[in-house]
Amino acid sequence: MESSVKKILIASGIFSPEIGGPATFSKIILNEYQKSEKIDPIVLSYFLPHHASQDSRVFSVSKSLPKGLRHLIYFYKCLFLSRRRKLVLALDPVSAGLPALLSSFFMGNKFLVRIAGDYAWEEGSRRFGVTDTLDDFQKKSYGLRVEWLRSVQKYVAKKAEKIIVPSEYLKKILVTGWGIGPEKIIIIYNAVDFPDAPVEKSLSVSPAFSLFSAGRLVSWKGFDSLLDLMHELPSTITLAIAGDGPEEQSLRKKIIDLDLTSRITLLGRLEKKDLVNRLKAADLFILNTKYEGFSHQILESLALGVPVITTNIGGNPELVKEGENGFLVAPDDMLGFKKAIEKISTDKSLYAHLSKNALQVRHLFSKNRLITDFENLIKNI
Repeated sequence: MESSVKKILIASGIFSPEIGGPATFSKIILNEYQKSEKIDPIVLSYFLPHHASQDSRVFSVSKSLPKGLRHLIYFYKCLFLSRRRKLVLALDPVSAGLPALLSSFFMGNKFLVRIAGDYAWEEGSRRFGVTDTLDDFQKKSYGLRVEWLRSVQKYVAKKAEKIIVPSEYLKKILVTGWGIGPEKIIIIYNAVDFPDAPVEKSLSVSPAFSLFSAGRLVSWKGFDSLLDLMHELPSTITLAIAGDGPEEQSLRKKIIDLDLTSRITLLGRLEKKDLVNRLKAADLFILNTKYEGFSHQILESLALGVPVITTNIGGNPELVKEGENGFLVAPDDMLGFKKAIEKISTDKSLYAHLSKNALQVRHLFSKNRLITDFENLIKNI
């Protein structure tokens, strides 16, 4: 008799302790089904050498290998690992998705993909001179390299049996921009899984007030404008930014040029536990982003009782409710950010109200909800 256990290969671009939605999603699934008679997952991921996992269910391909070669090795590992697996789930549509799809074709496996962003737009904005917003990007054509990435992600999405997205916004992008049928798309929201009991934060009696932000240091995250904003805020307000990326050196230079080295700190890439500790210590999370599918950083900040000010784009309004757990402003609206920061940092009752409501995301976006939605999807494949 064939076993009723669903054997799954999860193909991911990153895995814990790296920071990001795919790393958190795959870690939650792996932890939940350690000794399960329902689902038996293993993970294949690209790894930085010092992040190699000790878990026997996690397999890796080194990121230090040249591009092309590491993707080819990843494909062959997908082939090998999926021999006794009925289902392959890729957590992105290109670097993990394409080799996982091809291996599924050769091995006769069912293939699913989770799409948490538009890879072609992200790479186009970072490397190939794309300046349009994600919504405008869907309506235009670009150079050969961007269009190749766009064709790859659409091909992978259209070949998948089902597509997981983490927000209503991304479902809309796939339907209107990629031409994917809505019946094929399943929304499974990101989840938080903090073992500590929730604690409502209160505004300190000290005049000092700490802002925290995190993300890839790329143009669409809007960190450059936040540095200018600090000049307009009281000297008792500080800002720490976690993350690395191509804009790191220009941001460091600008901090020096603005003479703000005593108030702004670039922390670089942080391990997950260090990031969480920084979030816990912050008074306010701030993110001036021009695009978010569904921000895990915003979700985790709220789950720690930290109010959020961010932009009213993408999936952000699905998380941040105006005046309830934070505030929403337009991208690069520094006057809007300034007014919201001043309002929150000087009103104790408002701060307590925002922090209390922020904690509600622990229930709305819980690990149990993610697991239930995931099991329902797998059961029906």
